[in-house]
Amino acid sequence: MARAVSYALYSGRRLFKPGMVASLLLLICLLGSGFAHANPQPGDVFREYHIVGGGSNGSDEKWMDNHVFISHHTGERSTKGDRHFENIDLNHVIKAEFVASYWGGHVGSENKRVVFNDFPGINLPSIKNTPSMPECFFSQQCHAACEIPLDYLRQGRNAFRLEVDNQICYSFNWGWFWTNQVILRIYYDPLAVDHPMGTIVRPDSGAVLSDHPEIGCRVTSGPVKRIEFVGKYYDYSLEGSGDYYTWHWIHWMDNPDMHGHIGTAENEERSVIWENQWVPDQKWIRIAARIVDTNDMIYMTAPVKDIEIKRADRSVKMYPASFVPEAFATQTGSAECKIVIPDALNHATSAKLVVTTFSGGKPDRKVYLNGQPLREGGWGTWHRLAICEEPVPLALLNSGINTFEIRANMPGEHAFEVNWPGPAIFIEYKKNQ
Repeated sequence: MARAVSYALYSGRRLFKPGMVASLLLLICLLGSGFAHANPQPGDVFREYHIVGGGSNGSDEKWMDNHVFISHHTGERSTKGDRHFENIDLNHVIKAEFVASYWGGHVGSENKRVVFNDFPGINLPSIKNTPSMPECFFSQQCHAACEIPLDYLRQGRNAFRLEVDNQICYSFNWGWFWTNQVILRIYYDPLAVDHPMGTIVRPDSGAVLSDHPEIGCRVTSGPVKRIEFVGKYYDYSLEGSGDYYTWHWIHWMDNPDMHGHIGTAENEERSVIWENQWVPDQKWIRIAARIVDTNDMIYMTAPVKDIEIKRADRSVKMYPASFVPEAFATQTGSAECKIVIPDALNHATSAKLVVTTFSGGKPDRKVYLNGQPLREGGWGTWHRLAICEEPVPLALLNSGINTFEIRANMPGEHAFEVNWPGPAIFIEYKKNQ
């Protein structure tokens, strides 16, 4: 039923007014969610089984690749056969999640899902906070996690494959996405398995932090391999969901190491320096640690809470994009969105722009801010995802509405795409003394 409603909503052109769309989207969520939003919480004990590489094994040599799982709705260019997670330990398991780090593929592609051991498919979560159907926006997600019923899994070897349906908006009849790495996360009963334990000891709950604070953990049990510090706070959505206030970390492309987090400690001091100079000033930050032992068992600590970032002589603000269009891309023209800066800029000292792109790495790919070129070419990687950061000359910024524009001129080749949630501008201000 949910699929029928979504096809009626978006069969290449809009049929309903925005208010009606919002109501129907709620109905779709209630009828056809098919998955539980996931990811570790404090107190969880789990292992993560990563797979990177594997190639596309498509029917056409053009689509061969050494680190993507390609999925197509007809199977014509899809993954041939299943992939496998090996040596999965299900003793004392209480929950399981599949996590995909993926490019959303051709805009409009519906029902991205994973199939385990030929059981019914489980949908991957959609991006969040879009003004219309999420499938109609270009996207990437670094930890799109869905819960897998335990009776779908087997001790030892588990087969899985990725599937997708056709396009429900902007269709050219090629539903398609690809995945750069996947994780099977197995949660265990903490009373039944050996696992590390520890607590955050720096900072304390309620602390006020400035730049480059030390973040530390005390290990109370277990032989520890590393400690990964993570925080829940307001910052750019590098993980791609569109949720700015979230636990920030990513597994990027085919690298199984954690990135975009507070930091990883492998030293005896069990601490890191948080390079937080561009994290916006804010309250209500939470900080926790993922303690990984030598048996690859992971324990997520209880967080310290109500942390504040407040600098003595400067402040940092983030201004996310507004009016981000569906299918934000161009092949031979331009496309744009707005970034609203409601503050006066007379005390601004520096600024930068952050955005994630697909196929931005050619000389014809250009970005303009308020009609002026910000940089030509190199806005990412050709036919790949990229995180792009660029210094912004203060003279290009307006107090009020700013126009972010992309341009390209390569007919017949892949478009220059901007992923949801679009760009954001960070500005550093000098505080009045």
